[in-house]
Amino acid sequence: MPLHATTPLNVDPDERSVATYALSVLARCRYVTQASFMAAMGPLGMGRDLVDDWVKSDIVFQGTVRLDHLKSDESTYLALTRRGAQALAAATGIHVEGRSLPQLKRPCQKRGHDVCTGELALSVMTLAKDGFVDLVGVETDDKKLAFSTIIDEPDAAPEHVTLRPDAMIAVKSVYGAVAYLIETDRGTVQLKTMMRRYRAYLAWSKDGGPFRDFSIKALRVLTVASSDVRMKALMAAALEANHAKPSGFLVFALQDELVISTCEWWLGPVARALGTVPESRIPLLPEREFDSLAA
Repeated sequence: MPLHATTPLNVDPDERSVATYALSVLARCRYVTQASFMAAMGPLGMGRDLVDDWVKSDIVFQGTVRLDHLKSDESTYLALTRRGAQALAAATGIHVEGRSLPQLKRPCQKRGHDVCTGELALSVMTLAKDGFVDLVGVETDDKKLAFSTIIDEPDAAPEHVTLRPDAMIAVKSVYGAVAYLIETDRGTVQLKTMMRRYRAYLAWSKDGGPFRDFSIKALRVLTVASSDVRMKALMAAALEANHAKPSGFLVFALQDELVISTCEWWLGPVARALGTVPESRIPLLPEREFDSLAA
């Protein structure tokens, strides 16, 4: 896709649909690695040269971030700018949010965390694009997902807690919507803090929070950890928060199992439910139901 600076989105009209889709996905993911973005868009016919052109035109921002605290390697990531959001709206009428260049260029300790969250969203959106799941929605702006609950346990004063999951993913099933609130864990939050957070999620669920706040009954909390060691520690903290009782409401998986290169794993037995034996895994997303009578 060569640069066409005088045309909408800098592409030829025949290639506009792919460009529109790509920028819309980037807006919904907010931040993704360039490698994953190209893995998703390359099969659709989008070349690296178009991304480079978008970066030069300030439609897309390109930066670097360390995704592994134990390694010095940096990954290139992409984000839609406000100029890109305006270009998309002018070309298609689709209104999305972009970020200002000063905001994107400002150092941010949370950027690696945001990129990992975006990778999960991109993975599910690719499954939907390929027809494997029937996507209801994806939200990666944690500010739009905040809600409150009260932890009220014996021998303790009631505690008001605000929860702000990193993302929400919802798909259709034959029984209605299935959704996950996602906690992207990079190993930077103390386990004591995570235990309190899990206790709040459990109290919220017991109080009917999923349907009250999101109108979805089949909603669970998915914690995505950066390593197996960290995941086991988080599960132990969650189990203590739930007084050693198993729970299908809290589920856990590894980041590397749910990215674009392994996106089909969302459909298979990949997650661990709280309190189950380590070998027991459950699928996360229901595969799309196809009409058996369709041609």
